[in-house]
Amino acid sequence: MNSKGELFVLNGRQPRILRFTPEGQFKDFLTPEGVPAPATFIPRSFKIGENDHIYVLDILGARVLVFNVAGKYERHIAFPKDFGFFSDMAADPRGTVLLVDSVRGMVWGATKDAGQFTPLTKSLKGYLSFPTSITTDERGMIYLVDENGSGIVVLGQEGNFMGRLLSMGWTEGLLYYPSQMSLNDKGEVFIADRGNSRVQVFNVTR
Repeated sequence: MNSKGELFVLNGRQPRILRFTPEGQFKDFLTPEGVPAPATFIPRSFKIGENDHIYVLDILGARVLVFNVAGKYERHIAFPKDFGFFSDMAADPRGTVLLVDSVRGMVWGATKDAGQFTPLTKSLKGYLSFPTSITTDERGMIYLVDENGSGIVVLGQEGNFMGRLLSMGWTEGLLYYPSQMSLNDKGEVFIADRGNSRVQVFNVTR
């Protein structure tokens, strides 16, 4: 959702990004202008950042594309040479773009206006099994959804390990192969608990 309340949805099968009005009516597709070769892109994930900039994880062009609120191309950040598979991305309050590498179990980062990604962490395999989703809060704390490990790993702004939350199970408060996570400005955490066919809501304790 952007600052105007418009909703953006990724259709993974086609794949393309759709825009809806705040009332839920279809508005248009995101059809960016001025994208360098390859002119087409395949979005694996996307995020809405500061000033409603749209960050798209393009697995076809091996890059993160950055568009303005009107969907016009501004820049891109190339993937590093040595990586496993990038399943998700995030943009923190400082404008740093973060990628989670599911295969290698690590996080890559590119500071604002940087042209390439560098490792933010070493392998985190000692703390997680298979991370698939990444998000940040207003403080810049990083949260990784460990799908196979059915938990959440918390990192500091610089990628330092801060702890692990939740565990596998079927009752309330436990997770079973979670897929995504998001936070709002009230400190509420929403987790797509895929294996349990539900969305669970938690509060961040500070």
